[in-house]
Amino acid sequence: MHRRTQVVSAHLAYRASVLRAAESRDHGLRVTTLAGLAARLAGPFLRSADTVDLRKVLATVPSAQLGRLAGIADLPGFDRAAVGTLRAAWSAGLDLTAFAGRGGRWAEIAALDAAVRAALPAGARPMDEIVDRAIRRAHHAPTVIGDVVLVRVDHVAPVHRPLLAALARHVSVRWDGQHPDAPAWLPEGVAYAAPEPTAPGLTRVACADPRHEVVEAFRWARRLMVEEGVPPGDIAIAASSVEVYEDAMLALADEASLPLHAAAGRPALASPDGQAAAALAHLLLRGLDQARVRRFVATARLPGSGADELRELPSDWPRVLPDDAPLASLPRWERALADRDDPLDPVRAVLRELGADVARGSGAAREIGERWLRGRARRLWRRALDEGPPTALDATLERARVPDELDPAAAIVWAPAAELAAAPRPHARLMGLASRSWPRGVREDPLLPDHVLGDAVLHDRTVTAADRRAFAAILASTGTSVVLSRPRRDEEARRKAPSPLLRGLDAGHETIHAPRRLPEHAYSEADRRLARPGDLDADPDAARAQAAWEAWFSHRATPHDGVVRPGHPAVLRALQRAHSATSLRKALRDGQAFVWTYALGWREKRDPERALALDALERGALLHDVLQRAVAALEVGRSLATATAAELERAIGGAVDEAAADWEIARPVPPGVLWHAALSEARGDALAALRLPLTPLPGQRTFVEAPFGLSPAQARHEHRGADTFPWPIDEPVRIAQSELRITGRIDRLDLAADGRSARVIDYKSSRHPKKPKDRAVDIDEGRELQRCLYAFAVRDRLPGVHEVEALLVFPAAAERRPLRDPDATLAGLARAIDAAFDALRAGRSVPGPDAFEDWNDLRLALPADVARGYGLRKKAAFDEARTAVDAILSAEPGQEPWKDAP
Repeated sequence: MHRRTQVVSAHLAYRASVLRAAESRDHGLRVTTLAGLAARLAGPFLRSADTVDLRKVLATVPSAQLGRLAGIADLPGFDRAAVGTLRAAWSAGLDLTAFAGRGGRWAEIAALDAAVRAALPAGARPMDEIVDRAIRRAHHAPTVIGDVVLVRVDHVAPVHRPLLAALARHVSVRWDGQHPDAPAWLPEGVAYAAPEPTAPGLTRVACADPRHEVVEAFRWARRLMVEEGVPPGDIAIAASSVEVYEDAMLALADEASLPLHAAAGRPALASPDGQAAAALAHLLLRGLDQARVRRFVATARLPGSGADELRELPSDWPRVLPDDAPLASLPRWERALADRDDPLDPVRAVLRELGADVARGSGAAREIGERWLRGRARRLWRRALDEGPPTALDATLERARVPDELDPAAAIVWAPAAELAAAPRPHARLMGLASRSWPRGVREDPLLPDHVLGDAVLHDRTVTAADRRAFAAILASTGTSVVLSRPRRDEEARRKAPSPLLRGLDAGHETIHAPRRLPEHAYSEADRRLARPGDLDADPDAARAQAAWEAWFSHRATPHDGVVRPGHPAVLRALQRAHSATSLRKALRDGQAFVWTYALGWREKRDPERALALDALERGALLHDVLQRAVAALEVGRSLATATAAELERAIGGAVDEAAADWEIARPVPPGVLWHAALSEARGDALAALRLPLTPLPGQRTFVEAPFGLSPAQARHEHRGADTFPWPIDEPVRIAQSELRITGRIDRLDLAADGRSARVIDYKSSRHPKKPKDRAVDIDEGRELQRCLYAFAVRDRLPGVHEVEALLVFPAAAERRPLRDPDATLAGLARAIDAAFDALRAGRSVPGPDAFEDWNDLRLALPADVARGYGLRKKAAFDEARTAVDAILSAEPGQEPWKDAP
């Protein structure tokens, strides 16, 4: 067996050489890089120090050895800049010790170099040391490496050039280059073989932007495969730098179902293992939080990504956690996971341990990753910690890449231009041929800029020169066709001029592709529909989309505006439910929202992340919670009506503490200072509410949050005993002898001992209440229904009550509003509800006044111009559909149109 070595310069060339060797059964052939060749010859267990080695060492170098560099050593990006400078200096063959005599930055870099060399492990040495040892052992080359062939290597760094000269004295060294002319520095004894020139057909195209370039590239690849029968392994797509195109390229390749090999690797975060590592990093760096824990456990439960305990959790493991609470601190996390006697105790134990580990912070990142990650996710975690500090884990993981496992021989290749130049294919498409994109501009070294370098050469070949040579090499080596593609604008819509590389090329007239052109060969199903308008028109989804677009500009109320067929079963089911004040308000003031919410089940997604303040609904809920707890405490042994001021303050203080403890476990609360301010505000409002001067009823008993009309399931979950309420809470409550059932909770109910009089109170947390318009039906045009429903419920549940006083109370504003003429208002409300339900049964579920309010939680589902263009166009049609309801809600005092209604 004759030992030989092939030297390649890139991943794609390595895979191609290995495949050719396997196909030809070429025993004794070793494929490697120049760095690998030097390490092989230098001796066993030696390798050139890589980026991970250098970053590890830089983290241990004492600041005293860095000189003035110590002042910037803690800044983000310093380790990357220092590694780049040292590797560039070693690659250029610079003796930094000799340059140290120049003083200044040279002395600092020389000191850094000496410190890094001293701290590197024995097996990982700087590039120049490896080459020096290899040269001294060059006489072993016939036995160790055999004859050497450099296959389409474009550039040999100065540090490796003496090694080629030394090898040429002992073995045959041949260089199969990319360009016609041999480099001027080529040592004697190294044979240079120029490539055989090719004459591919050149085509120039101009696309709208980088993403459009990707779309056209896939259409081109599909055409080659379908029309000309070109196998994917003969097609390549390249750019000078892949970063700009990467997201679109990988996403559209999946959409197109085309085999695509990313020669530069794929982002680690695009893999399930990368997502598991990223979820743990996010949890560790942002702090303990239920949403982050849920995300991490969901990703870690995938095969091979997380610890065994996480993968063995039952599928319903989130049941042990409250739905909405963020649980953003370890004490709250532990309280929520307190031991209980149920079969999910093992789940709580795992989650408690996870929470305790996360609370240790980023300082324990390595131990936490080893504990909770497995397989590739753990290896990614280790590599990220080797490449950067724990505090930058998320950024390090975002930059991390993993090899593409798809075989490039059977796939279209997506590669940097330098990779494609080293392993050409018959068909190539070059993208990004615009000014400043290809070739790229020259950048100075951050630690050794040009004014410091002087006559020293850190990079013997600039990025600009490398891009030009790669372009020339691809044109000279592609066998059949090359498409030269450029974007007319960049990703930020700035105009881009053509690349200077396109000048003088005999590529014919440039074809300009419009973004919405009809393609000859579609790259995906969506693209095919665009290419065949007939197919698109026949698609039911497309027809509905077109109808929705036309309905948007129509002045009529259409099915896209909420009109449904009369007697729709889903609407009828929604009307037959037990109604609350919220559902009845939607029926009265926004029929479309009623259907969306109760017929279709749409709900606003609540964000469990901590907000900076409680919103209006949450402030009201907190106030009601405090009032319920305080009144319940005062009613034990005596009553609220006879409580002293001191007793009120004690009861409310205890209620606030209890409510705060429960809310911190079960709900998202603001950060500490703001949360304490919200609790203080609730305490003050509760005191104002209970101190409000009200005439006590004879032998008054007070009930807070008194439920009525609950379903059996809701009644079973009521934590208070049935004897604490004045009526059975699970019996239906109906309005005015109708079939309409109502449900809810009375904020406060004062009941006389003889059961003949009652007072119901609806508390509002608003600090600046607006005065409602004077209407015959005193419900603020359907906005305020609670006190009316409370009065309905009391009369239905307690037939002996002859007098019900209904109050609307604003504690913060020290204001109360009694319900004017309760009998007339209750009768008007009942008729308004009947009219609204009749409209819904008839299919007239159109948007109402509440649809156009800023606070509408379903506004996102409406057109963006709902308050202006859309709302103004449709106003007449919507008003016509709501005529009967609006006539009752807007009636002036003295008018009672419902009495004359049939």
